[in-house]
Amino acid sequence: GVGCAIGSGSQTLPAWIEGADDIARVSLSLSRRIGSTGIAVSRWMLWMRPVPEVASSTENEIGGGTCSPIGCPRHFVQNAIAAARGDVVEPLWYLALGVANYCTDPDAAATAWSDGHPNYTAQETSRKLQQWKQNTTGPATCAGFERANPATCSVCHYRGKVASPVQLSVPAPDPIAVVHALPYGYRIANGRVVRVVDGVALPVCNFPLTVKARYFDRAQGKAMALLEAAMPAEGTKLVELPIDTLAAGKDKWTAFLFNNSIAPGPTEAHTASTRIFLMTYLEELQSKAKPIDTYSRFGWVDGGFILGTRRFHASGVDDVELASTVTADMRAAYETRGSLDAWVSVTDYFNAPGMEYYAMCVLIGMGAPLLAFTDLDGFVVSMYSPESGTGKTTTGHIINSIWGNPKTIQIGRNDTMNAMYHTLVQQHNLPAYFEEITNITGEETSDFVYNVAHGRERRRLTEKATLREGGSWKLPVFTSTNRSLVSKLQNNKLASEGELQRLIEYPFCRNAVFDGGQAGTPTGLKIAAILRENHGLAGPKLLSAICRVPDLQALVASAYGAFQAEFKFEFGA
Repeated sequence: GVGCAIGSGSQTLPAWIEGADDIARVSLSLSRRIGSTGIAVSRWMLWMRPVPEVASSTENEIGGGTCSPIGCPRHFVQNAIAAARGDVVEPLWYLALGVANYCTDPDAAATAWSDGHPNYTAQETSRKLQQWKQNTTGPATCAGFERANPATCSVCHYRGKVASPVQLSVPAPDPIAVVHALPYGYRIANGRVVRVVDGVALPVCNFPLTVKARYFDRAQGKAMALLEAAMPAEGTKLVELPIDTLAAGKDKWTAFLFNNSIAPGPTEAHTASTRIFLMTYLEELQSKAKPIDTYSRFGWVDGGFILGTRRFHASGVDDVELASTVTADMRAAYETRGSLDAWVSVTDYFNAPGMEYYAMCVLIGMGAPLLAFTDLDGFVVSMYSPESGTGKTTTGHIINSIWGNPKTIQIGRNDTMNAMYHTLVQQHNLPAYFEEITNITGEETSDFVYNVAHGRERRRLTEKATLREGGSWKLPVFTSTNRSLVSKLQNNKLASEGELQRLIEYPFCRNAVFDGGQAGTPTGLKIAAILRENHGLAGPKLLSAICRVPDLQALVASAYGAFQAEFKFEFGA
């Protein structure tokens, strides 16, 4: 409590305190005497020096006395409001209530600091406690204590460093789960991060912020930290922090906070203190354990191919960790389910005459990982038919089912273009299927085809007017549409011949396989039922075979050269 700051009487502290270094032991001793409610200001009272000697001390007056050293030249008053249980002059007692109001249990603290006075009543103490709360806007200040007892405050170790004794509170840590212990001197208390320095709890961040994981993103080639921020209004959010952001200086750090809607506090000091906190945090973690390797996208990385949570390479298959930026649905999308034989039975439908374009689309979907070994970054395959029931959507689902769950992987008609491009970044070398692109305009079609073929997201300006690079990909994008994309590009004055070179459009006509009493329903439903229970089986088999090829680059170059020689056609020319 307020103990050992101001006092009356002649009670001495226990002998074991003589020469002690550990202030926490004194706090513990006092807490046992007056309860835990007063610990908030226990460090304040320990550094107070004695008042000058007075002739005598009478009832309710400040008394003098001898002092005990506490491991340094400073001393403290041996008697206190807490020890005297409120039997002090009224101004000091009332100021003490101004501190009690900010203890964990104000009523208990006020009682402990009051019931030793001969005129004590619980009702009067409670009334005075409420009076302080109603008539003031904060705790009792050091200036108020100094006016009441200038001699004692003039030699306080914290004089001029704090405005109120409550600033010297060292709150108990909040009972929250932390994956990695906070660095030395830091704690989460009262819903915020504080740093305890010389007995003072300094504000760092106005909400709990912890490092959940430290890892190296193999796809980006960067050391990363996964932060868990318990935001007051938004709730808990996970944020991926490139560690070089901390080392780059305050401007890049501030930009990171703004881009992720994180505000540690209202001042620049909060921003700077949070950066130092995280640098200290990561430095300590570095000395304890190696970072784990994670992957923020699928496709080729470090000589292997990432498919879901598996990495295929020449020696076999390993399980891997995915970065937090890989969404939950994408994590679950590339699953293996059912029987390969059942899945192969679906492809038999495309062996019939007139199904060559359908089969070609499936084969392009199977060959998607090989695009990484060409000069192409991407192209669009349009499955076009003005009629429904020709198998466009079903073919898209078959392509997806090579690698995983056909419904989860597809890009829906309600997804935005930006969401689509973000999906391409994550899939990277896996085929993408954009369902129903019929309603986009000619200009949007031009942008879409150009961006897919360009192989990366658009650059964006940051708040500092600097360019931020987008993610990249090398893959085919399939679309189903009732309106020809070729016609849209030809009718768009802004479109160029180059964009037509980046687009392959296959006309899907009515056929015996998908034609039925109700436009393709029987076969489509049958295929959908098979794919629902059997998917993600062919892709892993294919990857295992591809990864065992000694020189994929040379093999693909040879096949591509043979194609160009025979058909006199070069993609993207």
